[in-house]
Amino acid sequence: MGLPESLYRRLWAKLKFEDYDLGETAQMVVDEEDNRIYLRTVKDLAVGGDCFLVDHAWTFKQRVAYKNLMENEKLRDRLTNIVSYSEKMDLPGENPYEKKKPSLEEYWKTMEE
Repeated sequence: MGLPESLYRRLWAKLKFEDYDLGETAQMVVDEEDNRIYLRTVKDLAVGGDCFLVDHAWTFKQRVAYKNLMENEKLRDRLTNIVSYSEKMDLPGENPYEKKKPSLEEYWKTMEE
């Protein structure tokens, strides 16, 4: 199944302006006990009503991820932006996966220890 022709113009505009707006419609939920990540919508989606681009921000090997992140300020800023943006949204209703998560800064401090 391809992209419906009715969304071609929308896709073109998103590509041209690098409009990564999935965060306005959905939020990633981390379940640390099951070691899984879920994508949960925060508003209703109509079939064929929109298309979304995913900004693949970072590819890494786990054994050098921390070192790469610490050496690349632009990447740290970009990831901090992504994380802080998603934290600003409140999920409707009760979140069954809610757990105390450290901030990105707190996590980096634990990695330095």
